[in-house]
Amino acid sequence: MRYLYQIGDFSTGLVEADRALVGWVADSGDRDPAVLILQGIKADILWALGRYPEAYELRRPVLDAITEVLGADLRSHGDFEAARELDEDSLARHRTVFGEEHQATLFAANNLAVDYTLTSSYARALETDQRNLADRRAAYTRDDAVWVVFSMAALARDLRHAGQYLDARELAEQAYLIYRDLVQRRILPAGHWHVLQHAKELSVARRKAGDFAAALELAREVHARYTNSPQYGSERPDTLAAGINLGNAQRVAGDPDEATVRIEKTVRRYRDVLGPDHPYTYGCGLNLALVHRQLGRIEEAETLLAESLAGLEARLGADHHFTLTCVVNLATARSALGRTDETVKMGEAALPRFRELLGHDHPHTLVCATNVALDLATIGRAEEGQALTEDTLRRYRRVLGEEHPDVRAGLRGERLDFDFEPPPL
Repeated sequence: MRYLYQIGDFSTGLVEADRALVGWVADSGDRDPAVLILQGIKADILWALGRYPEAYELRRPVLDAITEVLGADLRSHGDFEAARELDEDSLARHRTVFGEEHQATLFAANNLAVDYTLTSSYARALETDQRNLADRRAAYTRDDAVWVVFSMAALARDLRHAGQYLDARELAEQAYLIYRDLVQRRILPAGHWHVLQHAKELSVARRKAGDFAAALELAREVHARYTNSPQYGSERPDTLAAGINLGNAQRVAGDPDEATVRIEKTVRRYRDVLGPDHPYTYGCGLNLALVHRQLGRIEEAETLLAESLAGLEARLGADHHFTLTCVVNLATARSALGRTDETVKMGEAALPRFRELLGHDHPHTLVCATNVALDLATIGRAEEGQALTEDTLRRYRRVLGEEHPDVRAGLRGERLDFDFEPPPL
């Protein structure tokens, strides 16, 4: 069953797991360790199929035995802090029972790194996955081992979240080449979830590095592979994330009409699959607001952003990075509506929070600083605005280089935006 799960044959794996459980429970009882492990595998399959409530209920009775996977269920409910606390405990247990370098311990660490990303602890996620990659390379001694390239892909994603866009793209490209080689050698099928998930992440990395054309090309390919596959279909969370990525790529490539159609459809599906109150549903509202504003629908964008901000603050708090990015986009919408005093207050409140959370040189912080500088100039605080602009551009050049689209936009005196990319759960 574990093999069927890992190669992505979820339907057969579910049938076989049900068949095996009947006999194992009859022979050994429902508390036997082997039975609990098999229940965990079945829950993995249900979760991969997007059947989150069933996976969640199946894992609850075996919390003590397989805590390393319940965190994923909590993430799917949007309970990011609870998932982090559970997975921190799970990793400590794994280290005690299995040791630092056992594969089960490394899987538990992978889960915790995802939690760190979702709770705004980018540096801790990066540190965790750097250690994981080193341990897996030591264990397998070659980068084309499946779990080594999996760790490479995870680290590339962490680098992007940490704002190291150019390094993230470089590592993501390396991992993608290895995945393609594994597919050509028939070690992994072309539709394996590792391969498709990383291809989507590479598209995001290309866009964040400023290569919009390459990002859009790969985004189209990945989305088509998800939606045309009977294994995934249109409602799976990975398919939805690919749809959001495609919409974002279409928007920055200058096609807001197509982006609007794609993002509207995907946001509706997020509401159905994860629920209207999930942080990802609110987060994707940022993307829809961006295309509304690009098409001149400023009031619609402002209303949607205000609703998303209220939801994110309620679910995640005022200082979560999802919430702060929504604040910046809402300030831009209100600036376009002439509500300058509100815009300045929002930006000046958000900037020190970004600096504390992510650091002065993170691209998210620099987006916020770029907009605050423009707002200061608008209300007559020209010297402050100019000083902030010069400092921000100096940092931007050092982090992203002279030719990055955000740097060029800053030089032109344009406002900058955030889009939202749903991280893997």
